[in-house]
Amino acid sequence: MTFTIEPWAKKWLHEQRQKGTKCLEIKVSNNKHYVYKSTTKYNPTTKKPQKISIYQGTLDPQKGYTPKQKNNNKKTTPKITSIKETGTIRLLTKCATQILTPLKESFPNNYEQLYALAILRCINQTPLKRAATYWEKLENIQQINPALSPKSLSNMLQTTGSDRDAQNKVFAKIDLDCAELALDLSEFFSASQTTSFAEKGYNKKHDNCPQINIVMAVTKDSGTPVMVRFASWKHTGCKDVVCDYKGDES
Repeated sequence: MTFTIEPWAKKWLHEQRQKGTKCLEIKVSNNKHYVYKSTTKYNPTTKKPQKISIYQGTLDPQKGYTPKQKNNNKKTTPKITSIKETGTIRLLTKCATQILTPLKESFPNNYEQLYALAILRCINQTPLKRAATYWEKLENIQQINPALSPKSLSNMLQTTGSDRDAQNKVFAKIDLDCAELALDLSEFFSASQTTSFAEKGYNKKHDNCPQINIVMAVTKDSGTPVMVRFASWKHTGCKDVVCDYKGDES
């Protein structure tokens, strides 16, 4: 087994130096000749020059010099820039497929905020001041950019809440394939001094507090909402429940 540089390899190296190529050297291993580019670098630890050899290619008496091949298939470790929650948002996105288009058509300027806030409050009781922070933690499947500052959300809720016509359009555009509806009657209490809408009325707990009543109608099979109404006891009195559902009245 030869470990010395053969004459033909020395001749090739001499020719390269004659052409002006410097710092090349040949190493032999298992009768094969390898070409290296060697330089020196000062080592501050040993305080001496340190030799550095960089592999360049192979040398063969028949094929001549063959440069090393670049490994274009080299696997690189992906750099993680952020971690997003994806399971819950994907499930809710699938559930909201039927509602998102009517929402966009009826509230073109606010549908992104409505959608994002609805998703957040399905996951947790998210206050307006934390909506933007929580939204950043979720995968943005719909590729939307809702304005989620407390002021923007407050203005949006005031605008969309007072636009009864747009609300009715949302429910009217939902494709209903159901013959039965289920009604849910609920109430919540408010001690706010500025909410004149809340009034004292009857409730099952017999709490003598200002309250606002909520009436929601949903399809019995899928739970898709088709009507929602917020009102005080004075305005409803359990007599103002209106639904334009055109299915089987039975």
